[in-house]
Amino acid sequence: MNRALTFLVGMSIASATLVACGDSAEKKAADFCTVVEQTATAQQAIVALLNSGEAPPPAEVKTSLDTFRRRLSEMSAAAPEVLADDMILVVNGFTAFDLGLQKVEYDYLRLLSDDAAAEQAQADMAAMDAPETQDAMAAVDDYALANCGIALDTSGD
Repeated sequence: MNRALTFLVGMSIASATLVACGDSAEKKAADFCTVVEQTATAQQAIVALLNSGEAPPPAEVKTSLDTFRRRLSEMSAAAPEVLADDMILVVNGFTAFDLGLQKVEYDYLRLLSDDAAAEQAQADMAAMDAPETQDAMAAVDDYALANCGIALDTSGD
């Protein structure tokens, strides 16, 4: 009888440990999805600003892009291991995009009106178009949609 009780107690402890591990993984997934949602909101804000049809004020472009990049960094930190390398490429791609906009002082219209400034900015922004960056963006987008139900569409497709 003592053996049966010891076995039951042992199984209870093992079950509790497995449930705790499961809960931890579920919590990490939920945390990641929360950050994905915040990132999607920041992304929508910058896209709306840049596609408003009006000249967006440079200060607003900078603020909006800073928020989006901060959310991407948080998303990278919370990402599951399977996305770690992809998130590095995504963060680096948007950092390069930011560097390009810095060259035109976040004046989005200068990209259209100042050929020299646009050329300098494009050199930095080219990282966004690199095949490995586009593949990473697609992988992150697919994961966010499949696991969080949130469409990021960072690739612009």
